[in-house]
Amino acid sequence: MYMEEVDLLYRAKKLGLNTFFYPKSQIIHLGSASSNGKTFPILQVYKGFLFFYKKHYSKFELFILRLILKLKAIIAYLIGKIKGNRYLIETYEEAFKLV
Repeated sequence: MYMEEVDLLYRAKKLGLNTFFYPKSQIIHLGSASSNGKTFPILQVYKGFLFFYKKHYSKFELFILRLILKLKAIIAYLIGKIKGNRYLIETYEEAFKLV
């Protein structure tokens, strides 16, 4: 849910396997059992990107990703400050620390 499918498809491609998209497939999501609120998914996406890049890319590419994620966190934090949005402020403070 947080980059696992990207990792799986990336590894399949590296092995020369074909992957397909079936547009009629359906997933029923019952509540937010795996997300545990709004902040958790954001942090998990950050962690997922970092894990994926550590696993598959060079240190330089990981460095660039870290810069991009920090910039995203700073921008979201500043928007939170401007709007007085505690969710954005707290979530992206945590996200910045992860990077």
